[in-house]
Amino acid sequence: MNKKYFNGKYNIITVDMDLIKEIFRIKKQELDNDEVFSGNLILNKEFDSLDTDKIFSLPLDENTIYVNDVKYSPNWKQCIIDDSVIYCSSLVLWILGNQHRTPQNLFGLMFQHRIKIKRIWDSL
Repeated sequence: MNKKYFNGKYNIITVDMDLIKEIFRIKKQELDNDEVFSGNLILNKEFDSLDTDKIFSLPLDENTIYVNDVKYSPNWKQCIIDDSVIYCSSLVLWILGNQHRTPQNLFGLMFQHRIKIKRIWDSL
C-alpha cells in the first residue's frame, strides 16, 4: 500500500480533450497505482498565458472547487458558474465526471455534494 496519499503530480485537461474520458483515465491511473493526484486543472477555453504554478499552490481539499466566476441568485437554479477554468481535487473531479448523469447545472451539482465554490482569481 502506498504510504503517501498525494503523488505530487497535477493534471491539466484542455478544451481539445474529451473531459469524461480524461477523468476516467485519471481515476484508473489513481486506482492502478494506489495514488491520488495533488490537483486537477480543467481549461475549457484557450488562454494566452496562465500561471499554473500559482494555481497549483492554492490549497485544495475534498470539499472545494475553484472556478473562473460564480453568479449567485436567490433561486439556486439561476446561479451560474463560469467553468472556463476549474481547479479541483480528485474527488471533485470524479463528481464532475459523473455530471452527465444528473440533470442539474454545475452549481446544483456542487450544492448537492456540499462543495465550496471559490473564485480562482480572488484566491490567488
